[in-house]
Amino acid sequence: MPKENLSEIGSSGLKHYSGIVQEEFIKELRTREDYIRVYKEMRDNDPIVGSMLFAIQMVIRQISWDVKPADETPEAKELADFINTCMHDMSVTWHDFIQELLFTMLPFGWCFNEIVYKIRDGFDSNGSGSSSQHTDGKIGWRKLALRTPESLDHWNLDENGGVQGFVQRNPTTNEIVEIPIYKGLLFRPTYYKNNPEGRSVLRNAYRPWYLKKLMEEIEGIGVSRDLAGLPILYVDPKITHKDATPEQKAFYTELKQLVINIKRDKQEGIVLPKLTDQFGNKLYELILLTTGGNRNFNTSNIIHRYEQRMAMSMLSDFILIGHSDVGSHSLAESKIQMFKTAIKSWVMSISDVLNQHAVPRLLHVNNMDVTKSPKISASEIDSPTIKELAAYISVLGSRGMRLFPNRELEEYLLDLADLPTDEHLRLFDAGEFEVSAPPAIPPEGGFVSENLL
Repeated sequence: MPKENLSEIGSSGLKHYSGIVQEEFIKELRTREDYIRVYKEMRDNDPIVGSMLFAIQMVIRQISWDVKPADETPEAKELADFINTCMHDMSVTWHDFIQELLFTMLPFGWCFNEIVYKIRDGFDSNGSGSSSQHTDGKIGWRKLALRTPESLDHWNLDENGGVQGFVQRNPTTNEIVEIPIYKGLLFRPTYYKNNPEGRSVLRNAYRPWYLKKLMEEIEGIGVSRDLAGLPILYVDPKITHKDATPEQKAFYTELKQLVINIKRDKQEGIVLPKLTDQFGNKLYELILLTTGGNRNFNTSNIIHRYEQRMAMSMLSDFILIGHSDVGSHSLAESKIQMFKTAIKSWVMSISDVLNQHAVPRLLHVNNMDVTKSPKISASEIDSPTIKELAAYISVLGSRGMRLFPNRELEEYLLDLADLPTDEHLRLFDAGEFEVSAPPAIPPEGGFVSENLL
């Protein structure tokens, strides 16, 4: 095949200028400064968004991470053990790394981490962060360090839209440095056009969040005005005239500001001059108009509707069940299952980046066999209980399904139950495993989970 046929001709269609992505059509989210400010406010200041993100982080934090060898050869198992030791030999724990990654990737749509290596030479008394639990002299991960979206100056993109580097502006020194892509890991919950800035999981929640925020502000103003009343101040016409003296104009400005700032608090009170005209009428008088506190719209229902839409956009509306008059246990179960399915896909995307980029690069710098790269994998989010698993296997056997010999299925079932597999599978491979007949019927009183069936 000619070499020219191997080259890339087209582009991803990503809209970018001088390394600055311009894909957003809403002006409030168009610039990086704007969308970071908005999503940061949503993440840190909104109770609904905060509870959704907190639920995601806590569910993923319960996941256990493991390293699986490429095959059953001693060399592959040794590489898997090496990667496993590197995961748990960093300056931060693996779970903290995952949590920080999620805290950035989900709201902002992307997370860039720099791969920082170290030589595993044992304990470092200088506290530099390069200490290691191992003394084999190999190169390991010191940390997979977060490079915050706020510090991004621009992306280094090639002519086809491929990401070549992360150009960072240090917020303290204002120094600009470029982190090449081979030294970094780019995590995104959504992949489209190879956009390095991905897509925030809060993007579809932005409009209901904005309207909810606006409604809450209006509600607060309305409550404040209902308690204080609508202030009306009658003043001497002379100070409003165009020929008023500078002192009169300044006094008029102060009175207008006084009306604007009227509210009910512990320091409430107004002082006005006691002046009357020749007929005894007051030249200055302040009155408050009240409405009785009734409104034609129920703002609580409106705000709740927007909160529901925000939660729906992230499949997290089950957190609102119990806060309204509708909802059932079975409905909550189905919504939670959908929520866990979404979380599982995000976990898989994290694993894919680690397995495709972080692990092979670490093996490469150690001159190890990259063709036998192990895989970092996460446990199931919702594993069945042993009782459910036993009942499930019994039902499968009673219906004539040949569970054995099937090494892959056997290993899966044993892993689900956290049972040892090495010796059992060795006998299987050697042909010493005796296949027993399945039970005719499931054990009496056996329970089968609907989720498993």
